[in-house]
Amino acid sequence: MVEIFAAVMTISHFGPELQGKTVIGLIDSECALDALIKGNSKFEDVIELIRVFWELIAEFQIEIYLDRVSTDANPSDGMSRDGEQEARDIGWGIEEAKFPEVIYRSSKNKD
Repeated sequence: MVEIFAAVMTISHFGPELQGKTVIGLIDSECALDALIKGNSKFEDVIELIRVFWELIAEFQIEIYLDRVSTDANPSDGMSRDGEQEARDIGWGIEEAKFPEVIYRSSKNKD
């Protein structure tokens, strides 16, 4: 379910740039995709990530369409596995994403 965390980090980091836009989210994990679309999971921590994802989508007023991409067709798959040089070779920039504040607030509310 780390794919759901990646979706949260992506929307958190790029949300201001995506605000008010239509976005296609391609996910290569069927389990993560199903959980995001259904908005539910049997795991509480996953439910929390799903909630944060959809709150960020609403906050930035993003119209999103989620679909599956096969691992072989996923351009970020190799780069997510120590492929930083591969990303640089094709001209992708590397940005450091900050852990979303909304997750900090969420975890504090549980205490």
